[in-house]
Amino acid sequence: METDKVRSRQKGQKVKVCGRPKGAKLTTIGLPKKHVPNTKPTPFTKKYYITKENIIIEWLINKNVVDQIHRNNYKIGESDIKCEPNKICSGIFENDVDVNSIKQYCTESA
Repeated sequence: METDKVRSRQKGQKVKVCGRPKGAKLTTIGLPKKHVPNTKPTPFTKKYYITKENIIIEWLINKNVVDQIHRNNYKIGESDIKCEPNKICSGIFENDVDVNSIKQYCTESA
């Protein structure tokens, strides 16, 4: 009699599961996984304007002077600019780079 009940009982239909697996955001012991930051480099055009200005200034002069510009309101003079073409970064010649954005940090002669 019990075998008839077992035979008459039907299996349930398989349910499709949507979305991510339940434990995808957890480690093996149940702790939340560490978030890995986006490692792709940001294009120059999408960088913050102050970051762009700092990069352009670093291409033209020493990195030490960049700190002085923001801390001490230092103005870039003609003597600070690298005059040798080999020492200037080639990125400054790109169309996306606006050299006029650093005019406020320069003296009239520079």
